[in-house]
Amino acid sequence: MPAWLGLTVVLVMAAAVQLPVALDEAYYWTWSKALSWSYYDHPPGIAAAIAVARSIFGEGKLALRLISVGATLVTAGLVWSTCRRLVPQQPLLAGRLGLIGLSGSLLFVVGHLAATPDPLQGLSLALAAWMMVRALQPDPHPWVGAGAAAVLTAAVLFKHSTALLAGGALLVLLLDAQGRRALLRPQVLIGLGLGGLCLTPWLWTDLSSGDGATAFQAARVAHGGAQRGLLGLPLTLGALVLAWGPAAAVGSFGVWSRLAGRGPLAVRALGGGALALVLGCATAAYLGTGELNWLTPGLIFGLPAAVHFAVDHGARGVRGFAGASALTTLVSLVVLLHIVYPFAPLAAKKDRTMRAAGYAGAVQVAQQVAQQYEARLIVTRSYQMASQLRFHMQDALPVLEIGSKRRSQYDRWPRPSACPGDVVVVAWGRRDLPPGLQGERLGELVTAERSRAGRSLDPLFVQALKVTGRALCAEVEQ
Repeated sequence: MPAWLGLTVVLVMAAAVQLPVALDEAYYWTWSKALSWSYYDHPPGIAAAIAVARSIFGEGKLALRLISVGATLVTAGLVWSTCRRLVPQQPLLAGRLGLIGLSGSLLFVVGHLAATPDPLQGLSLALAAWMMVRALQPDPHPWVGAGAAAVLTAAVLFKHSTALLAGGALLVLLLDAQGRRALLRPQVLIGLGLGGLCLTPWLWTDLSSGDGATAFQAARVAHGGAQRGLLGLPLTLGALVLAWGPAAAVGSFGVWSRLAGRGPLAVRALGGGALALVLGCATAAYLGTGELNWLTPGLIFGLPAAVHFAVDHGARGVRGFAGASALTTLVSLVVLLHIVYPFAPLAAKKDRTMRAAGYAGAVQVAQQVAQQYEARLIVTRSYQMASQLRFHMQDALPVLEIGSKRRSQYDRWPRPSACPGDVVVVAWGRRDLPPGLQGERLGELVTAERSRAGRSLDPLFVQALKVTGRALCAEVEQ
């Protein structure tokens, strides 16, 4: 094993242990406590995966990180194998280029540490690409294509963007005679049917609800911000280089230039899927929205095609790909090391790896105050804060979330009540009481400090309260 690869694996595991439970990570944990076919933000795959991990490995951060780190390592192994199969004349070289291409993506190496839909979507796409390449080679096993079709279809249960990748690959196959023959195999049609069956309960529940994840994501893309217009194109290209690394991005441009019919069909199918995702992100950027991590699935799915393009260009292509990826891999290693032991001279508030630091201790303070005053629940304002409270208390007390800036799953769940005479504890990032909550303060305001590696973050302010107003009681009783 090359030294850089071993170092990357060690640092990924160490960073997974050290990285605090992310805000969204705790939010998805709360989903796993109330399983449903429809959630407000994303499809239900992440909730089901966390629920399974909890049932096997128990509660806590370890169970969450076994999901994300395990998925990341398996994804890397699948990409390595796919690259080797696409370049059978130089499999060792191709496999190494695939791994260094992945390690050169900061959003893959660091962004997949937390148990969010991203690492599970990435694992599904890597598996689908691996099976698709095998299915498009001479004399494939008859059911490999069925597996690719089923996985690529069902993976939409992790994230909607999977549909773009699947659609792009499907279009390339439909435009090629060999691809059409492969798609019309009975086993492939059966795989598509099985994948569709997996999606049906979610789609039916989500679309019939009127405010499910599909409606939320569509509105987010269409009305996420002020339109950028044509400025969205250079922004997308810049984001592409940042998300994939320059080597994978340039290699993908080369693959896309061959989509008209040059090169192996498997290479073009993978490249077409990645291109469809990039075009979708460019459309979102045109409309004024988008995030860097939206592009990462295209890297996982299309990287073997980019490696094939680099090797196809001989020594110069290989040196360029390996050299550029080595530089970005160094950046990934530095960031991982910073997560393990924060050393970069950044203000804690501006360090994205520190956003959720210190919540475990702060929540413990809130729980102690609740026990002291025998409070029946904890009140907070943000759905992310509510999720941190619930995770770090392991739902020892109910948490009443009374209104974030944006809608969340908490707006669909029944809320606990806070009626006159109830003793509650308010825990949030301000000294005053949340709007709509009236009561008699009990004891002093407690400041629950948050810090990591000697760096202070915004504290949690904790106040015991005897409720006098009926606003939050009437809301539930109605």
